[in-house]
Amino acid sequence: MAGRRRESTAPEVLLRHAVHAAGGRFRLYPRLGKGCTPDFVLPGRRVAVFVDGCFWHGCPEHGRKKPGRHPCAHHVDGRGDGAGLG
Repeated sequence: MAGRRRESTAPEVLLRHAVHAAGGRFRLYPRLGKGCTPDFVLPGRRVAVFVDGCFWHGCPEHGRKKPGRHPCAHHVDGRGDGAGLG
């Protein structure tokens, strides 16, 4: 999970641009309480926005990496599909 961006992900940036274009003003990553840090807040509207991406929702296309085959599979049966590994 170290390779996953924590702040300013593409969906967050797109949403922030849309809010700003509509005249909204926001604050980025304010700490509202222990363990509660939204992506941005609209203080004038008293709204906190949390943008969770595909990884956190388990999207089948983007969410998790597919498990790889066994690293020695091609040595066991020559086919490379790991069928010979019990």
